[in-house]
Amino acid sequence: MVKDNYIDDVFLSVVNHMTTKNWQWPSNWDEQRKIDFVDQSITWAEEREYYEQCAILQNVRKKITK
Repeated sequence: MVKDNYIDDVFLSVVNHMTTKNWQWPSNWDEQRKIDFVDQSITWAEEREYYEQCAILQNVRKKITK
């Protein structure tokens, strides 16, 4: 995994933070907005070969759609 720039660093940090108990969604986001965000993030992560983050995001998506 090679971090190309600041955006990659921020993305990795945010997705990794989703595995902690301190992370939460913005209060004004509905279920569809959360799913859209996660789906777009998975696509972005796959393009950059951030497969660990893809797995984290897939787990987050499963929790949303329960």
